[in-house]
Amino acid sequence: MMVFAVELHRGATLTRSESATLTRGFNRIASAQPVILFIKQGAELALSTCERSEYT
Repeated sequence: MMVFAVELHRGATLTRSESATLTRGFNRIASAQPVILFIKQGAELALSTCERSEYT
């Protein structure tokens, strides 16, 4: 399992869709392992996960 962390600039926010896109990007980097991404937005901390699965 790979764990990544991202801190956004002050005042910046991500939508749920943007967060998912970012997580999928990190998932491509760690091609052999599932990914957990922590996103710090001001005083809030979001958690996003992505697992690998076989394409059939």
